[in-house]
Amino acid sequence: MKNIRIFLFATLAIIAMVSATMMYAPAAAAQSNRSEETFERILPLSSGGQFSVENYKGRIEIIASNQNQVKVDVKKYVVGSESSRQRWMRDVTVDFTQSSNHAGVRVRYPNHNCAFFCDDNDIDESGVELRIQVPRSVNLQIDGYKPDMLIRGTQGDLRINSYKSEMQIEHIQGPIHIETYKERIEMRDVDVQGRLYIKTYSGEVDADLTNIGTDVTLDTYKGDVTLRIPDRTGLDVDFSDGRRGNFQSDFPLTSNQGYRSSSIRGTINGGGASLHFETYKGTLNLRRR
Repeated sequence: MKNIRIFLFATLAIIAMVSATMMYAPAAAAQSNRSEETFERILPLSSGGQFSVENYKGRIEIIASNQNQVKVDVKKYVVGSESSRQRWMRDVTVDFTQSSNHAGVRVRYPNHNCAFFCDDNDIDESGVELRIQVPRSVNLQIDGYKPDMLIRGTQGDLRINSYKSEMQIEHIQGPIHIETYKERIEMRDVDVQGRLYIKTYSGEVDADLTNIGTDVTLDTYKGDVTLRIPDRTGLDVDFSDGRRGNFQSDFPLTSNQGYRSSSIRGTINGGGASLHFETYKGTLNLRRR
């Protein structure tokens, strides 16, 4: 009987060890198939200068600081076979530019003779993360196909071109120009100075604005836009509805022409900033913040 118990305990221990090994193996394999490279670069840039960044995918994070320099922390990462990881790490480069009033960073990806960018078949995941500190007063030009984006605390012109990037824009001041295809644009505590221009195909916009600026243009195909603005904001509203568009407002709208099937024109709080919204079947929501 004693020998039987010993045999059973040994068998159970072996089964537990095998199960733990099987559970750990995928995680260990995934970790062993991942390569990373990190480095940083510091570029001088005076307050009020221009900074440009271009990154196809991964992440672009830009945070304002009180220093007259740009600090770029770079992380390249790739998951896949060893030969593909080595080739990807070698071929993906990060270039830096600098002049008297401009600094920039550009990530160059290999195209492997594709008409457009394409990954190796045996690469499961790859990208470049850029975490950047810039002077608080800076003009930004950001280009990316599908990197997640975070911009916080800057004062100056902000221009973004993207295809499907999730965007968080927080505590900034200045004119804003964004062109993208889809995904969500979220703005918090944004003081628009001058013009606000957003063009998207099916992306969602949720903007909390302390000031709406002087000229707002919102152009969507079927994307919904929500603007949260102060109670006393004065607006001249021009809403153009190509088909099945919708207009919702917490503010009374004064209109001389009334509501038509394809357009709404009128004023809010006696008029003020120009607000033009054009859509095919999207919704414009004006909300009190």
